[in-house]
Amino acid sequence: MTGLNLIPYNIYFFFVGIFLWFAVGVMWKDKAIMVVHVGAFISLFFGYLNA
Repeated sequence: MTGLNLIPYNIYFFFVGIFLWFAVGVMWKDKAIMVVHVGAFISLFFGYLNA
């Protein structure tokens, strides 16, 4: 989406992807996947707020 210059849809799809991968981490009980995606969500969220 970013490569196609579809802004702000790229951010929305990124949020959806982060949420879905976090859900996969919960289903698999994989704490590493959950931690990485919580960190990505926090980083993306604060970046979105500051933009």
